[in-house]
Amino acid sequence: MSTMLFTGKVELDFCSMKKCGRYAGLLIALFPISLKALPGEFSDVTSAAGIRHRQYAEDFTTTAEVQVLTGGAAAGDYDGDGWVDLFVTRLDNTDILYRNRGAFRNPDGPWFEDVSEAAGITVHDSTNGAAWGDIDNDGDLDLFVTVIEGPRFYLHVNQGDGTFKEEAVLRNADLESVTDHNGFSVSFGDYDRDGWLDIHICEWGILLSEPEIEKHSVLLRNRGAASPGYFDNVTESAGVTIATPGSEKMYAFTSTFTDLDNDGWLDLAVSADMRTSQLFWNNRDGTFTEGTIQAGINKGSSEMGSAFGDLNRDGLLDWFITCIEDNRFYRNLGGRTFSEEAAARGLQNAGWGWGAQFLDMENDGDLDLIMTNGYHPYETSIEFYYMFGGVRDLMHLWRNDEGVLTDVSGSFGITDAGEGKGLLLFDYDRDGDEDVFVANTGEPPILYRNDIHSGNAWLRLELKGTKSNSQGIGAKVKVISVEGEEPRYFELSGASNYISQNEAKIHVGLGALEEPVHSIQINWPSGMEQQLRDVPINQTLTIAEPERFEYSDWVRSQFDEEYLDDPLVVGLEIDGDGDGFTNLQEYAFGFDPQEYNTESPMALEKDSGTGGDNIFRFAHPRAKAGDDLVFYREYSENLHTWSPLVVMEETILPGMDSDVARLRFSKSGSFFLRLRISLLP
Repeated sequence: MSTMLFTGKVELDFCSMKKCGRYAGLLIALFPISLKALPGEFSDVTSAAGIRHRQYAEDFTTTAEVQVLTGGAAAGDYDGDGWVDLFVTRLDNTDILYRNRGAFRNPDGPWFEDVSEAAGITVHDSTNGAAWGDIDNDGDLDLFVTVIEGPRFYLHVNQGDGTFKEEAVLRNADLESVTDHNGFSVSFGDYDRDGWLDIHICEWGILLSEPEIEKHSVLLRNRGAASPGYFDNVTESAGVTIATPGSEKMYAFTSTFTDLDNDGWLDLAVSADMRTSQLFWNNRDGTFTEGTIQAGINKGSSEMGSAFGDLNRDGLLDWFITCIEDNRFYRNLGGRTFSEEAAARGLQNAGWGWGAQFLDMENDGDLDLIMTNGYHPYETSIEFYYMFGGVRDLMHLWRNDEGVLTDVSGSFGITDAGEGKGLLLFDYDRDGDEDVFVANTGEPPILYRNDIHSGNAWLRLELKGTKSNSQGIGAKVKVISVEGEEPRYFELSGASNYISQNEAKIHVGLGALEEPVHSIQINWPSGMEQQLRDVPINQTLTIAEPERFEYSDWVRSQFDEEYLDDPLVVGLEIDGDGDGFTNLQEYAFGFDPQEYNTESPMALEKDSGTGGDNIFRFAHPRAKAGDDLVFYREYSENLHTWSPLVVMEETILPGMDSDVARLRFSKSGSFFLRLRISLLP
């Protein structure tokens, strides 16, 4: 770790432009398909597709409320054949793995076949939440499953041959406890940016006074290269203990690793029952700081499902949360603050909400919104409750027309009146639009095929990480369809929508576009930035993360071979030319380690446009290096206590040997700024 303290104004001037080779590290997979379908709406194709299960049987008697909150599913291509498969949990029977048979192999028969037994999926233990994630970076998807009223969780490790081995105990992910678990959603994300997926698990209704409470609602850190896919429970040390003041229980339903302040590090957002939702900001050192109230969150009484999307195209992810009638829509204002606007957008009075997700159902470029809902008292059966006066809630689908949301559920064929809990999006037929799967509590599910056929163009991005995790989970994507047009922003998530998980792809609706997409920028979790230009439309792209240029490469480019193994010459903290900059700092700022440097890489000034805002500029990782660097921007008023600098806007200005980071922030009085520079492992 290297630290630079800035206490005065200096000038710096870098110019020229950073360039990335067109389609560097890019694999292109084209899937042109023409499928016959009914026009104009979503079609219920559940039975025809081969999905014929019930989440629990009619004669199953529920004895606790937690049982009627269940119904999970997860979409992922577990066998790597290019067709997304479907996993569903059940309360009273073995889980089901539905393999997608694909149109080419099976044009006339059902799409899905139950391969659970052949694949080794044989758990029968009141399962609930599920999520796919490549925990060991071997290129195939593993499966984490939570249970209710059971002592442990399950981790099915993909063997690469279509089968799985259950290894939760072996990998320290079972969390076996004397207090039964009530497991709900699972979220995958690389919160410490070491290139390996970590796991957060939510639990509901667990007394905080229970023994072994530390094994409930936990953060599991992946041990990484030393032990790929093995985990340590770091909940307490990382500062993400679910324990809202004034509550006797933890009521967490849905958690998501997501970068809400655009600092390149995944934060943790948790929607929860009984006014216990929480928001944890990533401190970029393996820990988090709870900032729920300060952000304007936790205004709902019972918050369940969770969805993130940039609804207003300002580059900041907004947060939609389902509740009992009074849903919440938190518009991201930047600066780690939110404005609650559900009522103003017509998103309230929508029933007893659960799973939710943003989608672009017409490929018109606007994010629409869909949610499930429904609940019955556990003391009665579903059939009895609705037979004698219970009112069924209908699903909701809001169409987005340039920021105006309108409920179009019935006219677009979304008519499910079951008690929908889990909800996910996937393009199971690979025709370029988003299909919807709904898991109903105690009843059959529904597969809605998207038959809107708008004629609009589309693009789907599947990411393959190299230094980042193999799926690229956490990557930020900026798409400019036409030169000069406002960009759109996406984040690849490995999270749950409420005990359910989407297919891990970026889906981009392109409207009436007929020419190639102008540009796509991918900011990988590792810090690598990749630019694509003139990308053909109506296809699925598999994009590989470019190889990184790291400190070791820089050393070889700057020093003679005879010195490459001499730590007194090439060590990180060595200042060989005596200019006050260590090798690490020379590498970070694009300086020559064997030439005395007289210019400062940092400057502080007032923003001439706003008058009151401050601008902090510093040399950013070099155009052809610095891919393994992390910059920590911090301030202090006394040189003893340092805090992360909250930035309202960050711009990267291109340069010849270095780029320049331009940070706009609001702060008055006397203060100090510093940069801490670290190499990623």
